[in-house]
Amino acid sequence: MTTDHPPHNGKPTSILAAEEIKPTASRLREQVYAFIRDRGKTGATREEIETSLGLAGNCVRPRVWELMKANRISETQDTRLTRSGRKAVVL
Repeated sequence: MTTDHPPHNGKPTSILAAEEIKPTASRLREQVYAFIRDRGKTGATREEIETSLGLAGNCVRPRVWELMKANRISETQDTRLTRSGRKAVVL
């Protein structure tokens, strides 16, 4: 699957946001991938990626989705607690 076109939900604001992120999506996707890869078997949660890379969730979640669709990463059965005490899936 090509990830040249960032995902959107079909609404005008989502389509606009996808178009605006297009020039940097590839670089951000590779940053997210490198962070997960460098963690080795420990993996990372979406929140850990956000915090460590200083990126907003609405930037990280689509990049994770793109990486998963491209079969470059996957969710594990492991979970860790978030700052709010909820369980988060480890990638």
